[in-house]
Amino acid sequence: LEVNPLPMKESSLQGSKKVLILEDEIELQRVFAKFLEFGGHHPVVVGDGSMAVQAYAEALRQNSPFDFVIFDLTISGGMGGAETMHRLKESYPEIQGIVTSGYSETSVMAHPEEYGFGAVLQKPFTMQELETAIIQILKQ
Repeated sequence: LEVNPLPMKESSLQGSKKVLILEDEIELQRVFAKFLEFGGHHPVVVGDGSMAVQAYAEALRQNSPFDFVIFDLTISGGMGGAETMHRLKESYPEIQGIVTSGYSETSVMAHPEEYGFGAVLQKPFTMQELETAIIQILKQ
């Protein structure tokens, strides 16, 4: 995965959103965090779906909710993005999320809205593709 955040124009990626990221690959955790921090956002990264559920609930308890989530579909040895979103949607129907995966031939990636997601981010992705997904999710 190439990480090249430049050139960067003024865009809607610039902002101050609190973002929960579910990603089990350390390098991709860094990429997501770097891209989002570069845009002025505040990422919180977890490596397992159960930790994502806890982090989302805790943020609400502290009156500091996440603006949206970015969930990887496949988490090795843990709860993946689709199940995590399903559990969160049951308690927090207002949750907005982007699903990401390196596998494009899944029903979640083909029909994200059926699984509670508002946008798709195919791995590997560029800064521009991340920006497009964020714009899409924030318009909803």
